[in-house]
Amino acid sequence: MTVPLTRTQRGRLALATTAVAVVLALGLGTAGAQGVPGTSPNKCLTGKTKCVDKKVAGLLKCREKCQKEPLSCGATQTACEGKVIAKFDGGTKGTAASCFGKLEAKQNPAVPDTICTTTGDLAPMEGEADTMVATIVATLEGSPLPLCGNGVVDLGEPCDGADLGGATCTSLGFASGTLTCTVRCGFDVGACTGTRSLATGQTTCWNSGGNVISCTGTGHDGDVQAGATLAYQDNGDGTITDLNTGLMWEKKSYDGSINDKHNAYTWDNAFAVHVAGLNSGGGFAGHTDWRVPNYKELVSILNLENVAPAVSPAFNNNCAPGCTVLTCSCTVAYFYWSSTTYADTPGGAWDVFFSDGYVDADGKTFSYYVRAVRAGL
Repeated sequence: MTVPLTRTQRGRLALATTAVAVVLALGLGTAGAQGVPGTSPNKCLTGKTKCVDKKVAGLLKCREKCQKEPLSCGATQTACEGKVIAKFDGGTKGTAASCFGKLEAKQNPAVPDTICTTTGDLAPMEGEADTMVATIVATLEGSPLPLCGNGVVDLGEPCDGADLGGATCTSLGFASGTLTCTVRCGFDVGACTGTRSLATGQTTCWNSGGNVISCTGTGHDGDVQAGATLAYQDNGDGTITDLNTGLMWEKKSYDGSINDKHNAYTWDNAFAVHVAGLNSGGGFAGHTDWRVPNYKELVSILNLENVAPAVSPAFNNNCAPGCTVLTCSCTVAYFYWSSTTYADTPGGAWDVFFSDGYVDADGKTFSYYVRAVRAGL
């Protein structure tokens, strides 16, 4: 399908087509995924893959030492893991000294193979590595799987019963109030008070030259990190719940279904075809009140620490041909419709460019992507 581009979009097309998320290549063990057959691999991508490999292997090595001598574990294992983590994320020296930061600093415009296909991907890759290690350890050691209702915050749960994992109404962006946990192990902010704001997700700081710097004392977004920390829960039924707003989002797949990430619609058909299809029969995931999100709702799921796509891992993981909403989560680094009309020119509507978080208003006859939502703010 040929999608017409506005002048602004054409100016960003090069970025959208070349900024491929590192997460899709990590774990392959090679950098050929983004190279051209017969040419040299991307050195930056190869290096980042090696960084993640080293962190995972290092943390498992620390665990192995602990298993051999359990009586001398504890602080010894913590110190071991601390060294591994510091090499990966830079420790007290900051992200510029991190494994990823050093690679990004070596980029040379004159040598294409050295150009990093993404930047600012340290935090999500750190999370991916930690989750991988936790899963491996739990499987090998026979640790119990997360159990909502056991009164303990397990991996993947923000809270459980009276255990809120240290969270409060204030830490979630409210002025005050009492935070509780729902029976499905999600935060209940009904008793929190005050106007709420959400963090952008950005934790890295850059100077005016575009170089990564220490955030301490800069006052930059990555330093202050104002607002509630972005937090999501995969419900295991093809939906994702935003634990801050309470909104439930449609997951996107790569399987040719109604949820397939490649399905594009004009603004009218976003309602008449996509949303109507989700609400037909018994409804997608058992719900028949799906709708196109408004402008502010759509912007709320941006994670501006990440690019291509600018979302949190909950919205972009394990995406590969054939995967379903139960096995993956996909986001195309392109424009998604909101339900909000552009009042200055009503023939257009607001949309969000999920490659880098750019927002725009375009003609309603264009074909863009749609991610449905339900429940209100």
